[in-house]
Amino acid sequence: MHLSRALALAVLLVPSIALGQSTTPGTPASFGEALGFPPEVDLPAVDVAGALVEDALLADEKLPTRFGLAIPTSITPDTHGEWTQTPDGTWIWRVAVRSADAYHLNFRFDRFSLPAGAELYLYSADGSQVLGALTSRNHKADGGLSTGLVRGDTVILEYVEPRGTRGTVDLRLSTVYHGYRQSMRPLFGFRDFGDSDTCEIDVICESSDGRTDTDAELPPQRRGVARVLVVGPSSAGWCSGTLINNTANDGRLLFLTANHCMFDGQDPGDTVPFVFDFQYRSPDCAGAPEPPADTVSTATVLARSEVFSDFSLLELSRAPTTDPWMAGWNRSATAVPDSAFGIHHPSGDVQMISRIDPSSPPSSIQRVAGPQLGVRDLWEVVWDSGVTEGGSSGSPLFDEAGSVVGQLLGGSSFCSTPTFSDIYGRLDSSWDGDGAVVGQRLSDFLDPDGLGDVVLAGSNLSELGPALDATITSVDADSLCDPDVALSATLGNL
Repeated sequence: MHLSRALALAVLLVPSIALGQSTTPGTPASFGEALGFPPEVDLPAVDVAGALVEDALLADEKLPTRFGLAIPTSITPDTHGEWTQTPDGTWIWRVAVRSADAYHLNFRFDRFSLPAGAELYLYSADGSQVLGALTSRNHKADGGLSTGLVRGDTVILEYVEPRGTRGTVDLRLSTVYHGYRQSMRPLFGFRDFGDSDTCEIDVICESSDGRTDTDAELPPQRRGVARVLVVGPSSAGWCSGTLINNTANDGRLLFLTANHCMFDGQDPGDTVPFVFDFQYRSPDCAGAPEPPADTVSTATVLARSEVFSDFSLLELSRAPTTDPWMAGWNRSATAVPDSAFGIHHPSGDVQMISRIDPSSPPSSIQRVAGPQLGVRDLWEVVWDSGVTEGGSSGSPLFDEAGSVVGQLLGGSSFCSTPTFSDIYGRLDSSWDGDGAVVGQRLSDFLDPDGLGDVVLAGSNLSELGPALDATITSVDADSLCDPDVALSATLGNL
């Protein structure tokens, strides 16, 4: 069984602070009305004890960090809740969704189509945390939507419908994820969820003097690495991964992660309701972590393979807004990095960094031929600083030049065993999968024109774009009736 694919971004809106998921600033209309508590839907109980036993049995495997269990449901404005009309003619639909004893809830709508001007909010029962407004701007190609985490075991859904749009909404809540582990941290102060271990190194605090590193000192690769909230039919959890460049340098939003971060049935061509949190990192070495700086929801599966190197390649539905780094890569089948580093989100935590320095034994990196965990072609690494954990799965391994050479499969490095090894699927094996077909190899997407490059540089997304290759191929006549006429041509991408 593939463990968790987690859900949504941790989006918070605490008294007029909107964070995380792409939303439109707003306040639920009911907050200005004297409305009572809405009708409540009590969901069936989940087997938390059984889930914790499963988690304990798999604790030593670098799997996605599962924190939520899926509860199928079918809640619509026609079947549940109540409608209220305000004096100005606005209609409000509200329903409370409860899953007893959950730390938090998140949601999957399999139908999400709102008319222009309509708003959907999700908020905690006491109103202290609000997600929204979600609007028609959040429509996705698959017609659905995954949301963020909201604290507590009871969450109110509120749909605000403007005049003249009655009967045009198509909204159905199909899955609720019961958070059986703490997987949210407060905006300020202590940590209170499945936190990363104490020997992890915050990506902005690598300097030995304990100060916060400046942007100029930080590796640019961090801006392409994301925490991935993966969701599937039965559970939700955390993975990691990175945006990656291709030889066309066209800014295509390709995202590399691990195959074991996917659920069965999520095949090439399918849309997956994952959520990608870019630049989820601490603001400084002494403070609490800031919420996700830039969140993208939904991606399309392009390729995945378990046998050779445990990789998945996705294409994001839109670009992050913070000018992410499109990682370069090295697919050499013989080279071994002089040093290497990984950037990841252990246990769904803020960005951490781990480093390999073969000049400082026992730290090492070497090519190995499996099978290990069912995978054939691997990097085996022993860290000089830092380790990895569940939730780090799918995170990139960079060589000394900052080029991706693989993605995390698993391993046994923990703070209690820091000199034990981790294993990464190798990019050179993922490249053609030993003759695998399209949809099971990277070459078709990372080298779309078949240029044969072995090494490709990374770049800021803003510096990439479609090739400007227009040219004038012919002129209709070689003379003009008026010699004073000046010809000009304006070329541009359509």
